[in-house]
Amino acid sequence: MTIEEKTIKELSLKYGIDSRVVRTVASFPFKFLKHVMADHNDTRPVRIRYLGAFVQKELYNKTLRADTMVNEMLKDENIEEVFIIMVSVLGFPTFSIDGAKSIITLAKESDDYEKIKYIWDAWKTAK
Repeated sequence: MTIEEKTIKELSLKYGIDSRVVRTVASFPFKFLKHVMADHNDTRPVRIRYLGAFVQKELYNKTLRADTMVNEMLKDENIEEVFIIMVSVLGFPTFSIDGAKSIITLAKESDDYEKIKYIWDAWKTAK
């Protein structure tokens, strides 16, 4: 048994992970890094020897950033201001606050980040 196999076996026993997974992470660290960074729910850092630690910052994750903006705009104390900006400044064809909510919600569901950012920027500029 080589030192590498012994180390993989020790790590798999220590952390309760299948030795094949440990071997894959040790042999292909960038594949593992890609897998971790693709999962926006996993915010743990990944350290790669000689290169340092990589971490996905929540504010730079497009989906989380859009969710934060939508949730802030849809709050009861903000939605009226957002509605007024959408109608008067941006020219959205809506006649009620519920219409503004549905436009924002549909933009979120269809991953239309540009529209969300467009509304957000206009609202923040007007504040």
